[in-house]
Amino acid sequence: MATVYLYAKASAIAGKRVYESKAQTLNEVISEISEISSEMAPLLATCSFLVDEIQCPDFERSLFDDTRVDVLPRFAGG
Repeated sequence: MATVYLYAKASAIAGKRVYESKAQTLNEVISEISEISSEMAPLLATCSFLVDEIQCPDFERSLFDDTRVDVLPRFAGG
C-alpha cells in the first residue's frame, strides 16, 4: 500500500494529510484522490508529484507497498 501525503489545499479539500492507497501506478493514485471531492480533480491537474522524494512526470510509474507519494499543489506565485 502506497502512502500518499497531501499538502496545502489538497489536504484541506481531502480533510486529511495522509491517504493510504492500494493503487499500482501514480495515475491510479491520482484517479482515486480525484474522487474525494469535485474540487480535487482541477487542483490535481496543477500539482507536482514526488515518488519516494523524486519528482515523477511518469504517471504510469509502478508503486509498491512502501512507496511514498507527495502531492504538491502550486504555492503562492507559481
